[in-house]
Amino acid sequence: MRLMSFILAFLLVGSAVALPEIIGSLQTDYDPMTMYLSELGADGAPHASFVNSVGFLATGILTVLLLGLARQRLPRHALISAGLVCCLGVAIGYLGAFAFPCEPGCPIGGGARQALHNIAGLVEYAGAIAGLGLIALALLRIGAPRMLAATLVALALVAGGFAMMMVGGTGSPVGFWQRVADYGFFAWLIMIVAAPNRLFRHGGSLG
Repeated sequence: MRLMSFILAFLLVGSAVALPEIIGSLQTDYDPMTMYLSELGADGAPHASFVNSVGFLATGILTVLLLGLARQRLPRHALISAGLVCCLGVAIGYLGAFAFPCEPGCPIGGGARQALHNIAGLVEYAGAIAGLGLIALALLRIGAPRMLAATLVALALVAGGFAMMMVGGTGSPVGFWQRVADYGFFAWLIMIVAAPNRLFRHGGSLG
């Protein structure tokens, strides 16, 4: 179980963080500060097929698997179960980016495929915010202060990053804020499945 957790966590870091940052650095016309992650897989992007399959598809699948492992490590509580189901929205967002690659510039408008891409993105962030909120509420009731603190930090990163993306205009650092949101969630998920049990022994410890 522990070895599997570490392997999946390592693969998630590779597909969700390392790969887009490496590919982004190779594209001279890509600015990670002002451009969304999904623009690496947009129509016409030089490495679109690779990013969409090895990056977005793999990240979606790994997120599902790691959330399953998180269910086994987190305390048993109905709100935590509901929260983890909501967090599957992150997987939907990445699988949607694979199935419906965005148009160049990832516009709010666009064709039907762009609309589906945008809907998947909304499901991702709404699901993560709702899920982390429910998990935090459960951890507050259980009395797990360390895990609660980590979850609240992740919730702040996801909600804050998403809010800044929504209010950002042309040329604003939407790419930076998306990375704050996405990477913040993945850091929390990896911590849940891979952190040593001793870090959470007091009050609602992990199993």
